[in-house]
Amino acid sequence: MKQIIILICFVVLGCKSQQKETVKTTETTTVKTIDDSNCIATRIDAFRKKTQCKTGSMVKTYLFQKKLVYVFYEGPCGADMQAPVYDKNCRKLGDLGGFLGNTKINGVSFSEAIFQEVIWKQKPE
Repeated sequence: MKQIIILICFVVLGCKSQQKETVKTTETTTVKTIDDSNCIATRIDAFRKKTQCKTGSMVKTYLFQKKLVYVFYEGPCGADMQAPVYDKNCRKLGDLGGFLGNTKINGVSFSEAIFQEVIWKQKPE
């Protein structure tokens, strides 16, 4: 039994080490880019340049409908701003929030999504 547990630990650690990550910091932002998400890194860079809020903008990842999705939050400076949701191939799945307060993506409540991590966050001024 002990050998099986040790074997499982090695497999989990081995899989974890295969995922390459880089961290890039600029004056106003911190970006965490996963190698297989180049289009997401490009989209984050464009988002960083055009964000309307001076603080609070961020990109979070969630596990939703068995897929990793990216949510681009504009920040607290506008009450009716939408947060677009993209898959890893930069296909837009829908928008959350906005004037109507949308809470569904693909007809499913986003409350079922499981938060993973913040991969970009605007630094406070």
